[in-house]
Amino acid sequence: MDLRTGVSQSEMLVRALKILDRPVEYVRYPGGAHDLSRTGDPHQRLDRLLRIYEFLERHIRD
Repeated sequence: MDLRTGVSQSEMLVRALKILDRPVEYVRYPGGAHDLSRTGDPHQRLDRLLRIYEFLERHIRD
């Protein structure tokens, strides 16, 4: 449902990051759009925030 960037663009970004051997996780939310962080489904918004937090916890070095 994202009118700014299509699924293929996000998949290309993930592929490029994997080629560069960068840590990456790819999650697609049904019906999600570019403004998910502000106006999306509350459950998806919470899931997104928790995933970001957990990802950073795993990959940020002291």
